[in-house]
Amino acid sequence: MVQAALDELPEKHKSPLILFYMEDMTYQEIADVLEIPIGTVMSRLARAKKRIKRELLIKMGKKAGLKKIVSLTSILMQEVK
Repeated sequence: MVQAALDELPEKHKSPLILFYMEDMTYQEIADVLEIPIGTVMSRLARAKKRIKRELLIKMGKKAGLKKIVSLTSILMQEVK
């Protein structure tokens, strides 16, 4: 489920996420590797985490059929827009 959510991310969000969490790189190291400003690394990581969270909540809600999760997902989706 997590891999599917990760696969749905655009490359510009997926790369910093993988480098940070799987390669254990610092923001500065990621900025250097991707040749982007450190602030861009930070914003892309934040957007990627928010999108994965939203996707996982949606998938969990559909799979489990839980009204509370679906309701929470709706609230989170409104905040993201």
